Amino acid sequence: MLFLIGRSYLEEESRTAPRCRALYLGTVALVVVAPVMVLLPPVAVAAVAAVILAGITALDQRSHRRGSETNPTL
Repeated sequence: MLFLIGRSYLEEESRTAPRCRALYLGTVALVVVAPVMVLLPPVAVAAVAAVILAGITALDQRSHRRGSETNPTL
């Protein structure tokens, strides 16, 4: 969750980078799933977090397909 908050902060600071709403959705998803994850074994917690992060990556990649000129490296 700290990674997602930090990444969204970097995108806010960069005025040329397109905004990714998936970062906010991922943070909300992790907050919603967190109480249930307390009851799961650590491997399952890591798997759930990995699935959420993979979903964010897929959505972020889809929104940045316009080309390298509109997607500067942060």
